[in-house]
Amino acid sequence: MSRRERWRAVLYLGTALLTLTLVLLAVVFGQIAATGVLLIGFLSFVFAYLVGPAAERLRHALAPTRGGRPLSRGLATLAIYGVLAAALVPVWTFQGPRFMAATSRMRVLVPQHTARFIAQLRAAEGWHDALGLPLSIDDSLGAITRRLTRSVEAEVRELETELVGVRNLLPWLSLVPIVTFVLLTRWHRFRRSTTRVLPTAHLQWRGDEFLKNLNSLLAAYTRAQALSALAVGTLCWLGFAALGLPYPGTLGLAAGLLEVVPLAGPIIVAI
Repeated sequence: MSRRERWRAVLYLGTALLTLTLVLLAVVFGQIAATGVLLIGFLSFVFAYLVGPAAERLRHALAPTRGGRPLSRGLATLAIYGVLAAALVPVWTFQGPRFMAATSRMRVLVPQHTARFIAQLRAAEGWHDALGLPLSIDDSLGAITRRLTRSVEAEVRELETELVGVRNLLPWLSLVPIVTFVLLTRWHRFRRSTTRVLPTAHLQWRGDEFLKNLNSLLAAYTRAQALSALAVGTLCWLGFAALGLPYPGTLGLAAGLLEVVPLAGPIIVAI
């Protein structure tokens, strides 16, 4: 391995260590910062796996016009960004104010619905009083019910805090296209430089194959989850609109985004 390749490998490893350090600092100094860093990383990987195939097809589709040389990954990614911007800017122009109004309104509605749910939960703690059970059994059922309701109440309050704090995470989303661009343009060089650090040719080959297989597995899973999120978000949007709920589009978008945890999106939004 040449000196230039060694320095490149050291640079990539240093970048990875710096990123890990930033994540650890974010975890130590603030939950919002930690959530923002993790959100950027997660969404950047998802976006990269969704944009990557289109960028690769564009690179090779334009190769005949460039004397057989594929277009650079950076230019292909920027071209895809341009197409997405041309499609999304008109949508945001008409629906953006409604989305921002919905997120502002959510800061008021979520605590109200949470308080009402907890009040109903506590009111149901005496469900066993009308059964006429012996005092010992009645007390045991009451204690079990109170422990269960307090546990559910704690989870609901934690969920309330997360939903109210979603608006604070929106500015972090502007960094996702930048990180995605770096991933799409530098991943192949990072893979080659990382595997060349290994001592033998056989280990270098095994390491390269491992990274390729891992990349393919993550890409397939990410695209399947994105398709599932699109289907769930669309169905929830149509269902909420049919029920006459306010902001059905925003609720459907939230359900789709939360679908990355299987079945969590519709359940959380329903609560």
